[in-house]
Amino acid sequence: MDFETAEHIKRLAGEQETIEYTDIMGLPQTIASQAVMDLLSDAVKDMTHQVADCIKELNGDKPVSAVFVVGGGGTIAKFMAKRNIDKQRIKTKIKETRKALAHAIEDTGFVNPGAAQKLADWDMFEQNTHADFFDAEWMFGVKGGFDIVIGNPPYIRRTSLSETDKSRYERLYASAKKQYDIYLLFIERGLKSLHNYGYLCFINPIRFFNADYGEGCRKYIMRESSIKSILDVSQLSVFENAMTYPCVLLLERKVNTQNTIIYYRPKELTEVLCLNTNEATSFKQSLFDTEDSIFIIPSDSLTSQIINKIDDVKTTVSSYFKVARGLANNKVDFDGYTYTAIKSKSVDRYAIKGEMVYVDTDDAYKFTSEMVIMPRTVLYLKSTLKEKGIVLLDRIYYLTPKLNAHIENKYVIGVINSKLTNFWFEYKYSSTKVSGNYFDLNGNQIKSIPIPNQKTYKNKLVSLVTQILEKRGDEILEQEIDRIVYHLYGLTYDEVLIIDPTPPFTQDEYEQDNL
Repeated sequence: MDFETAEHIKRLAGEQETIEYTDIMGLPQTIASQAVMDLLSDAVKDMTHQVADCIKELNGDKPVSAVFVVGGGGTIAKFMAKRNIDKQRIKTKIKETRKALAHAIEDTGFVNPGAAQKLADWDMFEQNTHADFFDAEWMFGVKGGFDIVIGNPPYIRRTSLSETDKSRYERLYASAKKQYDIYLLFIERGLKSLHNYGYLCFINPIRFFNADYGEGCRKYIMRESSIKSILDVSQLSVFENAMTYPCVLLLERKVNTQNTIIYYRPKELTEVLCLNTNEATSFKQSLFDTEDSIFIIPSDSLTSQIINKIDDVKTTVSSYFKVARGLANNKVDFDGYTYTAIKSKSVDRYAIKGEMVYVDTDDAYKFTSEMVIMPRTVLYLKSTLKEKGIVLLDRIYYLTPKLNAHIENKYVIGVINSKLTNFWFEYKYSSTKVSGNYFDLNGNQIKSIPIPNQKTYKNKLVSLVTQILEKRGDEILEQEIDRIVYHLYGLTYDEVLIIDPTPPFTQDEYEQDNL
């Protein structure tokens, strides 16, 4: 007989008295289950002894209370019991014992009748149902936590949860902060299910590394575990028909202040099968130990030095502006003609390009002044100046000056559009990119952009931006702005080369600048 037929016979042995099959010549045949079991008897005995000896060896020469058998061998009736009737008898006895135990627990008053019934109804032998409770000791005989938790948790945003679930989760989980996703709660629950030194390995979206909604989970991870490795496959098509930007996260339930994280970022999925540790990045977990525990993968020392110089600037967009989004579609009548409006695809660097549209809205009063605006979905940061009275539609962010915020809009536009600011933004937020390598900006990311308010360079920068806006873009003038912004942050020429390997000026020219 062929392999598939033999596998079919093996699985039915012990389930029925006789088995019908077709042999390799195409002839119908019948064999008794007992005959199959007799043929397999010696092999099964040898296999079970080998498995038992191996388990004891791996477990420090001590027996274990339970073993999960995965694979075809575990389906042989004699592997677990000599006859199917023996298996059924054991299953019945276990069910009766657990039901009696559940009722005994109820009699003690330790649980209410409803909870006791749930314990009694749970069937450890039925793989195609689920329980609405989880108790490792009752279900698996596991006390003190699991050795390993592996999974692909569900990805469900808070906005899709019922009010009852939101209330419960936000009471029970430290990770349930802001507009969280439920996979973050699974990470926390998974860690809680481990014993000390146990491991959790999940595949989940990487965007929580530096997204606002991930702050609670990041802090919990930092407080309760060591990050052993991160496999970043966020820009690869891991799941068919789903762009989830995943990573494989390996955590150990052990706090180690000196822990080293191994970070891999393969260029192709095929590389995952043969990862080379020599191509990995290693760094101390303590680098993530910041006020909001943002997980930013470090680069080389010179890059880190540049980022530190930029981060030393304590004034950001939020120091001077309120950040808001344009009007949602339900706030706009697109059949109207009273107001001129622009869509996000028309917003470019230093220019509004494309056709205007005409709309009616009750919210036009929000856009009476001149504003710095930025489109939401971009490959790199873009900002320009909006004239008075033009209405902004959805997917455009606009900056409204705070009271007593003495800063020029054009100065801010020059800083945001510069190569240096884009370099910083890429470093900070690359893990939040979506399909096509785009940033899908949010208000908090924009608020975090550093804006140094140095009067020394302000007038020159404003003058250049004014000229570029009039020309709707000018490459030569934009290069001059980049050069000024490098000086704004005190970058050395070697640091400039990290951002732009071929700058349009020499080292002598840069160092002799008198701006």
